Amino acid sequence: LFLMSDQERASFQGSGFRSASVLRVLRILRLLRVARLARVLRAVPELQILAKGIIASMRGMLVTLSMLMLIIYILAISFTQLLSGTEIAEGHFQTVPESMNFMLLQVLCGFDADFINKLADAGWVYYCLWLLYILIGAEVLMNMLVGILVEVVSGTAAAEREVAALHDLEYEVELIDSDGGGTVCKEEMTEILRNEAIIQKLDELGVDVSAFLEFAQFVFADCVDMSLTDFVEMVVQFRGTKTATVKDIVDLRKFVTMEVNHL
Repeated sequence: LFLMSDQERASFQGSGFRSASVLRVLRILRLLRVARLARVLRAVPELQILAKGIIASMRGMLVTLSMLMLIIYILAISFTQLLSGTEIAEGHFQTVPESMNFMLLQVLCGFDADFINKLADAGWVYYCLWLLYILIGAEVLMNMLVGILVEVVSGTAAAEREVAALHDLEYEVELIDSDGGGTVCKEEMTEILRNEAIIQKLDELGVDVSAFLEFAQFVFADCVDMSLTDFVEMVVQFRGTKTATVKDIVDLRKFVTMEVNHL
């Protein structure tokens, strides 16, 4: 390399840089293998529910962590000012960033009992202030963070189960659709209510089958058939967990008015 001319040396270094850039591109392409994890998420619904729950709870987690960082910042300033020049401040509260880092690590990794005893020896004010930080930072905010995650993931799991049950119900109804027109007639309705798989899906959705049967007979008395989408929406209306809405009351008034007019 030392016997090369300047032009040859520059050419050799340029080729080395080009090969290094090619290697970087190849490494980036190897990272694309991570995309295969999407197949794992599709194969395991529980992982997909957890991923969706974490994404849905991101806003609540960011708000909670922001509140935690604000409390850490305020108390870090207080401890830095109060413990400045003391022995206990060395390595912990000499500067505000160092104080914030130490306090954050205490929340994430667990509080040090020996350090708390040293604060008690230094003064009861420091001890009480640190206990206040433990109560607010660890006991309240971190438990709130866990509660947000549990609530959102539980709601996501319930919604995913409901969507899956509705899709399965619609699929079973499509199998019974003999003419393939995408509608449900009165005869097909009778077959639907005799199908054990559909009855099981209705039970999973919490549908009152007897009430649904009476209402379906009333509906098909006025119309010949209905679309699959309208049928599934009608099924959802008869879940036991569904609360009454203004639309339900308006529909009830229409129903009573129609019955009275028929008399």
